[in-house]
Amino acid sequence: MDETNQSSNLRKPLLRQLEKHFGGKCVLLFYTSFVYPVIIDDHDADLIESVIQSCDLSKGLVLVLNSPGGSGLAAERIVNVLRSYSPTGFEVVIPRAAKSAATMIAMGATQLHMSKTSELGPVDPQIIQRQGEKSEVLPAYVIIDAYSELMDEAAKTKGNLHPYLQQLQKYDPAFIKDLEREMDLSEKISLNVLGTGMLSGKTEAEITTAIAKFLDPHETVSHGRALLADDAMTAGLNVKMIDFASALWRDLWSLHVRADHNTKTTSLKIVETIKHQFLVPI
Repeated sequence: MDETNQSSNLRKPLLRQLEKHFGGKCVLLFYTSFVYPVIIDDHDADLIESVIQSCDLSKGLVLVLNSPGGSGLAAERIVNVLRSYSPTGFEVVIPRAAKSAATMIAMGATQLHMSKTSELGPVDPQIIQRQGEKSEVLPAYVIIDAYSELMDEAAKTKGNLHPYLQQLQKYDPAFIKDLEREMDLSEKISLNVLGTGMLSGKTEAEITTAIAKFLDPHETVSHGRALLADDAMTAGLNVKMIDFASALWRDLWSLHVRADHNTKTTSLKIVETIKHQFLVPI
């Protein structure tokens, strides 16, 4: 038996246990790698839709989510798919971390289940940047800030502009504009999914104020810096804490360890229920 099949067989009993913990609701696992350059993209909504079509959603849907993030548009599509198939809404469980676009997916839920160590993050988009044969995932705002700082320094200098011009040649202004639009779009999507979900009844201005920490990556200084359950509750999000001593946490963490190991060794992404799965191999 290969490692991928073995991992999947080890996860299924734990998925079954989680369904019992959540009163028979369908449990969907969605993990993307924190190690390899991969992001949540538009295709993931199709994978999720294909998998949950076989679920019994009469009692509801629970998404177990772990991802460094990706595209805001993809997050919006995933929220729409999950809401469309589960009209009473869906819940999100965060065993470890749901950052960037994954935070946006979590914002579309009716309830979040978090522990004291679960992490959300700013909703700025992530992109894959390729340099030769190497690729890395970078927050969009980091690239925008680097470009803006170079432009500012070039504008202020009274000496030789050549060093600045050389560095600015690495940046395509149209690409920077596109990243700025992506940043604006991520904010709009976050406000929309919250305004039609957990924070319905609040105005857009009220939601913007409530989730200010999530909207501005400069607020957290580093994109990787955690926004914890207390931050989510302060923002008005519906958070239920998971007790470390509970059977739910024991089973959830066992599932996380297995799925996380899989995304570090054999799979870029996992989309899985008890009945069906899609694995994107490395």
